[in-house]
Formats: sequence, structure tokens, C-alpha cells
Amino acid sequence: MNSNRSNGILAALTVLLAAGSSGLAGCDLSSGGTDGGSDYSYDYEPDYEPPDARDDAGAEREDGQDVAADADEGAGGDADAGGDADADADVVGRCGDGYLDPGEDCDDGNDISGDGCEPDCTFLCTGDFDCDDGQSCNGDEACSPSHLCELGTAKAEGDPCTDSSGSDGACHGGVCAPISCGDGTVDPGEECDDGNVVGGDGCETDCTYSCAADADCDDGVFCDGAETCSAAHMCEAGTFEADLTACATADGASGVCRSGLCAAIDCGNGLVEPGEACDDGNAVPGDGCEADCTWSCSSVPECDDEVLCNGAESCSAAHVCEAGTPLTDLTPCMVGSGAAGVCRGGMCAESACGNGLVDPGEACDDGNTVNTDSCLSTCVAAACGDGQVWAGYEQCDGDPVRACSTSCGSAGMQSCDACSWAACGPPAELCNGIDDDCDGQTDEGFGVGTACDGPDSDLCAEGALICDASGTGTRCSDASSSTVDLCNGLDDDCDPASADGSEDPGVGASCDGSDSDLCLEGTTACSGGAISCSDTTGSTVDLCNGLDDDCDPASVDGSEDPGVGVSCDGPDSDLCLEGSSVCSGGSVHCSDATSSTVDVCNGLDDDCDPGSADGSEDPAVGAACDGPDPDLCADGLRFCSGGALQCSDGPGLSPDLCNGIDDDCNPATADGSGDPLVGVPCDGPDTDLCVEGSSTCTAGHVVCSDATSSTVDLCNSLDDDCNPATADGSADPRVGVACDGPDTDLCAEGMGSCTGGAFQCSDTTGNSIEVCNMIDDDCDGLTDEGYVRDTNPACTDGLWDLGTISGDMGPDQASDTYWTEQWDWVTLREDDLPSNIPITGTVRLWSPPGVDYDLYVYCVSCGGDLAGSSTVRSSSGHYDTVDVRREDSAGDDTLDLIVEIRHAASAGCADWALTVDGNTPVTATTCL
Repeated sequence: MNSNRSNGILAALTVLLAAGSSGLAGCDLSSGGTDGGSDYSYDYEPDYEPPDARDDAGAEREDGQDVAADADEGAGGDADAGGDADADADVVGRCGDGYLDPGEDCDDGNDISGDGCEPDCTFLCTGDFDCDDGQSCNGDEACSPSHLCELGTAKAEGDPCTDSSGSDGACHGGVCAPISCGDGTVDPGEECDDGNVVGGDGCETDCTYSCAADADCDDGVFCDGAETCSAAHMCEAGTFEADLTACATADGASGVCRSGLCAAIDCGNGLVEPGEACDDGNAVPGDGCEADCTWSCSSVPECDDEVLCNGAESCSAAHVCEAGTPLTDLTPCMVGSGAAGVCRGGMCAESACGNGLVDPGEACDDGNTVNTDSCLSTCVAAACGDGQVWAGYEQCDGDPVRACSTSCGSAGMQSCDACSWAACGPPAELCNGIDDDCDGQTDEGFGVGTACDGPDSDLCAEGALICDASGTGTRCSDASSSTVDLCNGLDDDCDPASADGSEDPGVGASCDGSDSDLCLEGTTACSGGAISCSDTTGSTVDLCNGLDDDCDPASVDGSEDPGVGVSCDGPDSDLCLEGSSVCSGGSVHCSDATSSTVDVCNGLDDDCDPGSADGSEDPAVGAACDGPDPDLCADGLRFCSGGALQCSDGPGLSPDLCNGIDDDCNPATADGSGDPLVGVPCDGPDTDLCVEGSSTCTAGHVVCSDATSSTVDLCNSLDDDCNPATADGSADPRVGVACDGPDTDLCAEGMGSCTGGAFQCSDTTGNSIEVCNMIDDDCDGLTDEGYVRDTNPACTDGLWDLGTISGDMGPDQASDTYWTEQWDWVTLREDDLPSNIPITGTVRLWSPPGVDYDLYVYCVSCGGDLAGSSTVRSSSGHYDTVDVRREDSAGDDTLDLIVEIRHAASAGCADWALTVDGNTPVTATTCL
């Protein structure tokens, strides 16, 4: 052994022994024999043997923990032999130098434990067996290619296992826990486990199903259908047999199913039974079902009033005649006179533009002649392009182009596009030194500055182009005199290309030809060396248009217009020619100033229009009128027939119904005086069917004078609500409500029912006993009463001995489970003394859902240092974990741990599970 290392170990051990002798309360520390000053033995044994906290037998912990070993004994083991020191001096390589020397499995250049290569240059693990902790629920541990132990995959919740005591259990969170009904996991031997002990929810308190087959749920009643056991093992109600299905009543009489109940057959009981067309439970006529259980109507013809516009009457599904839906306004129809009309408000009326009603062929009719609104006077809807500016919607409509100012200040033009003024368009560029067309350039396209010949008739370019005064072109600055090319057959301007007379002042002037008018319709031209006129048009006739067509101011406007002097009709509405046409103000007018001749109902063609019906303009036509019936209602309209006014109101009578309207137009008759529903026996707005009043007409509505309260059908063998179809007790507030049976608990485990006129509760369960499970088992509002939790006494009062497990060689485990606070004692022992492997361990505490325990771990004894604590907070199941590590030395052969399981926030009791694993990969030192 290297002397330096031996001296270092000796010094460390000396310090450790000194610290142990003064700081480990209750511990007996004695030294073993020495051999040459280098052999040590460390034996720790508690100064008391804790009794089993859960066993009054007081079994003592066996003393067998003492280990005495001479770490230095062996062949050549003594440091004072002298030969080893010389041998050590010859060794070049050493463990930890990063080189793999003979006798080393590895060398990672450090002395860190747990990184795959240990400080003695051996692998942490070489096979999976080196990592196995012996626990099945947390999976199979494995040795990685880098020689590090890796955790396995935990088994599924509820998988069977065997705990450390050899008892059957189930895996929970990687730990083998005892089988417990109500923990939310289906363990071996359980059909189900829904995590509670509530009965009737599909999984019972003994972890068996509430039902397994339909027969478990059958209530023996035929009409309410066959009950079934659902996939969730809960009884579900069946589907009611179809109404009118044959059945037998409780007394054996023939009946039919009604809403799940078997009712006797009887007309007037409100149930439609075989042989009946209907049964509304009353004798009121005309309500759809008559007193003999037949329909009031069964076909449409029974209800038809043969009036077109008010729609087709029908016989409703309730067999009551119902008014038809009035035809859509404007539906074509024929008025009483036989003239074409349209439906309006269920009546047939004649149509005409300007009556404020949109008739067929009209897009609109606003009853006015304003052309700036949405409807023109021609009953055409306003639209862009109609030549009228629609106020608020259009800026223009067909308006001519107008002047505007451009963005660069020039005078532009804008047009009316899609009834809106377009953007101001700039003018064409002028030759004036200004950017007229807003393109950033001036006088472009005019060639200003180009050499040119002046305005003379020669071809000499004696100047340059400059803008002319008009700005539309250029002129030449050449001011020399010109040779004018006259119409004389000579080339005066010395330009063979210019035509003869091209500069003659008499050429190009307006002129009149040989016609009879005075209009200058031609221009002069040079031909054959002489000037001639191109006007070859005929004479222009003077029409009535405000223009001097013949260019003769002495002739009257329209003097030759063929439309002047013709017989005509004026602007009245008739067609009678009572004037002649004249030209005035540039247009032809009719001199007829007589008023319109109205076509009244007299058999004459008053308006001279054979196409208009007699009386078409008679103001009395279309007015409301009353016919020969006994009521006073103007139910008809006046029409013209045979040259005389007629009324379309037939002899039918308008009965005064209860609707707040004077149907017969006679204020002397009371509202509803003719309503067949008034004065009939009736049942009020209560929930029973008892006829205790009569119908009256009040404020336009038929109401029942029955003001009695609803009669509730109690469980008393009486038909309280006057409805034979309802079962006895159907409205009893106790029926169908959860109830408690004759047991001593307070749990409503049954359902109230009515049998034979007496109330019964189906609760036949026994007494529910309170157990320690954080649930109010006996339904008294208290939880876990009678179960007092421990006060967690000091560890000197007793510990539960978990025994001794390996702390440095191979996996080893101890475990415990209990339902309240507890102190445990476990010893981690050293198995490989020569290698000085650190003693390590991991303590894990499982708290089930609903409770919370905290974990505290102490080194050596109750008075020792706190190795660590874990106080995880969670409402669901969770783990608290503490890791422990002590660096090994020659005399460090055991490590005692005191484990405290302490209540946290919860006061309820529930089973926790504790495991202590030895030889786990812990790197931080916690126990000195």
C-alpha cells in the first residue's frame, strides 16, 4: 500500500474517530486492535434497542451489525514491512492519471465516483445485474455503454407484484403497494376501482360492478320499456313502449300504453285510444276535437271561403279551420268588375302609377312626381343614366363636361363618369412657357427653338420657332417680308411644292352656293388659277327649333315646319283633340287649354279613350262599402258595372269574436258576443285537468274563470288532478327523490315511490360504517370521526425497525407502509471494506391522492444531523425523496438512518408507502 495514501487515510480516520467520540449522542465507539499502527476496526452499535412500534411483543433488534476487519492485513499488507515502499517507487503509472495501465479497467483522469469509472479505476457497472435494485415495479435497471446505471421503465399501475414481506400487492408509482379497493386502480381480484366508495355509480364500494346484465335492472313494468345495464355498469331506463301499445292495467283491464304507463280506454280522458279519432279531454265544440271524439274538420274543402287574395284556408294538424296566408301583395287578381288588379292586404285592388303602391310593371311608386328622389315620376327606380340627378346618391347624370382647376393650376375639364364627377383632367400642353398638362415639362411637342422660315411666302429659314400669342402653336421669329402665293397660276413663293393660290387671301373663306337659302355652307378654293365656292348643298328648311335654319332673319322660326297647324290634344289626361299645334319658344305646342274630361261610371266614353273602362276615373270606384249582410262592416269595394256603381260586399256575416276588435262594426255589441269559445266549461291555468270554471271574453282574450290552485296528485289512492292517465302519487314531492331507509345511517341510498296508495323507500342497504378514508361514509356531515391521528411522538418512544440493507455493493431495499405518522430505523451497511466505496441510499415516500405526508431523514440517530427533508405539496398522489451519502473510510462500516413520516396539511388517514434503496447513484455528501 502506498505510504502517503496510508498516512492520509490514517489521518482522516483519526479526525473521524475524534468527531464521533464527541458528537454522536447515544453511540458506543470503540477501536479495534492495531497491527503496526495501521489496522483499525470500527464497530457502531446503538446504546438502546428500539421496540417494534406496532407490536407489543417488544421484539428487539438483533445485534449482528458489528463488523471487524483489518483493512491492511494480508500478504505484504503491513506498512512497516519496508519492502512495499521500494516497489511503489518503481511504478510509473497510477490510477487517475488518464492512462489505462495494466490492472485497470478504466482511467478517466479523475477520482469522481458515480461517473462510470470509479476512483479505483474499475467500472461502476459492467452488466445489468450490477444495477438491479431487486424491485419489480420500478422496471429493470440497466448498465449503459458508458458503465452508468440507468433507471428502468416503471410497470403499469395495478400490475401484480410481491412486496418485501412476501404479500401480494400491486404496482403504484413504481412501488409495490398493498392492494386497496378505492385507490383508483384496478388491482388483481377487483372488477373495477373508481377511486371512491360511493355506491350506485357503476363501481360499488367492494370494487364490484353495480350491474353486470340487463336482468339486474328490470323493474317489471311493461310500458316504460326494458331497462338495461350500460357499458359503464349502471342501470339505464328503457325506451317507453309506443303510445297505444296494448297492455293490462293494474286491475287486469285492457288498456294502452301512455307515456310509460298503462291507462284504461275511455273517451274524454284525454287519451286517443283505439276507435277514437281524437280525445282532448273536454266537450268544447270547434276546438279541433268534438265531444264524440271525432275531428272538427279533416279536409281543406270544409274550410274554403273561395276568396283568392286572402289565401287558401286549411284544416290544421289540430283539425281546426285556419285562415289562409294572404297572397303576396302585387299577386295578379281580378276585381269585382272583372278588371285586372293586384292583391293588397288580402284584397284585390286596381293598379295605377302614382297611387303610392308598386303595381306589376312598376319598379317603384312613391306617389309623387319628384324626379330627384329614388323613384321617378314614371314609376321607374332612379338609376345612373336616367338623366335625373338622384339627390344624395349621384353628383351628376349625363351632365356635359365642365371646367375645373388642375393640381398644377391650369384650367382643365372634368366629365361625368358613372354619375360622379371624374378627376380634373389637365388640358393639352400650350406653347406659353407654362406646364399646362402637369407633367413637369414646358412647351413639349412644339419644337420651340427650331430653325424656321418666317410667315412670308418664301422658304428661307431666317428665324427660330417661338410660341405664338394664342399658345396653341408656334411662330417663326423671321420678320423678313414675304412673297405671297396668289391664285394666279404662278409660283409666287418660289416653292414648287405649294399649290397655286395657297396664300391668296380670297382662298378658304366661307361662301354660299347657288341654293335658295342664305347659309355659308362652302369655302373658297383655287382651281385653274381662279377662285370658286364648294357649296353644293340644297336649300335649308326653317323648322320650329329656335334656330335660323335658312340663315334668313326675316323668316319666322318654324315657318316651314310640317308639324305646325295640326289638330292636337293638350296636356290634359283625356284624348280629345281640342286645339291646333303652333311654334312658340323653339318648340311645337298645342293650343288646347281645356281641362281633362273625367271618365265617370255613366256608360259614356268621357275621355275619348276607347281603351279605358267605363268609370275608370270615377272617384267613387274603389271606395269601401257595406253589402246587404246584417253587419255594419264595409267589407266590399265600389266598382262600375253596366254604367252603374256596384258593391262587392257579399251577404256573409262577420261574427263578433273575442279579439279586441269590433268584428261586426257595431259598437253596441260586446266584444266576443258571437265567439263560440265564450261560455264553455274550462280548466284554468293550473297543472291539473279539473274543469272548475267557464270561459269569458276579457280584454280581447278568451280566459277561464277557474282561479283555483293546481290539484297535486299525492300518494293517497285518489285521482287528485282529475287525470286518470297520471299514476297515483305522480306529483308527490317525495316520489322519485333519494331517501334513507330504516337503517341507522343518514345516507339516502334509496328512491321514493308510491305503491298501493302508500309511500315507500327502496333503501334496503345496511348501515354504512365510518372508516378512515377521508370520506363521509355514514353521511352525517363528518369525515373519519372516531379515528384520531397520531401525534407523531419523539423517536425515543419507539421506532419501526426496517433492518439492514447494503449501502455500497449491489442494489438492496427495505420498505414499509402504514396509515398515519411514523418513525422508522434502517441501517446501510458496508459490504466491500477494502475498496472504501461510499455508502449511499435513497429514501422515497409515496403519499396517495387526497393526503400529504412530509419526509425527514436524520443521520446516525435522532440527535444526528438532518440529512434532508422533502415537503412536496400536491392534491394528487406524489413522492417525497431524500438522497443520503457518506464518504467511506477504513472504519466506516455502517450508516444508521432515522426516517420520520410527518403529517403535512391534511389531517385524514390513508396508507403511505416508504422504500429505502441502498447503493444508489448519489453524488453529494449529506452525512459526515
